[in-house]
Amino acid sequence: MIVNHFYINAEMMENVDGVIDRITTYVKGMPIVIDAKLISNLYDVPLSGVAFGGIFNLLEACRVVYEDRKLTVPQKDVASLGRDMRLLYLIVVHFLKQRSGRLSQLSREDIWMMWKIIEG
Repeated sequence: MIVNHFYINAEMMENVDGVIDRITTYVKGMPIVIDAKLISNLYDVPLSGVAFGGIFNLLEACRVVYEDRKLTVPQKDVASLGRDMRLLYLIVVHFLKQRSGRLSQLSREDIWMMWKIIEG
């Protein structure tokens, strides 16, 4: 149950430049912040590279996720996803960022995770 609360409350936070630089959540009223410095310390690796994927362009990510380069407006409808992308979406919402409730709409975080998995 505690793990579910961790994932349900998780949010990606951007700095003033629009770069996602940390993930925040809370469990039992205790705030938890996961940033590059914490990950660097946990895995004992040097802190270098781009923070959580750099600047996030929602429209470009939607074009990749929906496999439609002509897309002009960001979409969030799961029914419009192709079969492979729908399977990836289910992996994201059931294993990587668990949540309950409405699963017919992609959240911004879902699109970001799917985009990072596809683009690397």
